[in-house]
Amino acid sequence: MIRFQFDDRPSFLPDPNDEIYQLEKQVDKLNELTPLKQISLLHNDANNYIMGSIPPFDEWYKKRETAIREYASLNWVGLGNHLNKRRTSLGNMCSSIQQKLQTLLNEIETHKRFQLTVFCSVLAQIDWLWHNILPSYYTPLPEDSTVMNLLKYFNQIS
Repeated sequence: MIRFQFDDRPSFLPDPNDEIYQLEKQVDKLNELTPLKQISLLHNDANNYIMGSIPPFDEWYKKRETAIREYASLNWVGLGNHLNKRRTSLGNMCSSIQQKLQTLLNEIETHKRFQLTVFCSVLAQIDWLWHNILPSYYTPLPEDSTVMNLLKYFNQIS
């Protein structure tokens, strides 16, 4: 919610008690959060815009582009190939994550924006994957593999 302040000149001040304002402040410190907390925060934030039918400002997209680029640089296909041997649905999900991240990157390149529903969907898939993947699904892997790096990035293994 925006508060109006009428002095000599009208100005728009954000309401510090507003949930969207609070989420945006947390997004400003996104790099200080763990990747799993980032996903939840980004998902909840984007979902608020979807549920409220509010289009975000251009700056909103720019702040989230970094996270999309980071997630897209991870080896989802490699993880999917590894998981596919044990559980096909997890392998398919990894492929879906990679495709959606690529779609988001393509939209950023052409429109400087991306579809919020696709963004929320991919974040929900990543979150679901981490909360449903068991250690037995990703062992044994070579210590230096890109799949291990992906799992370490999301704090799934140390």
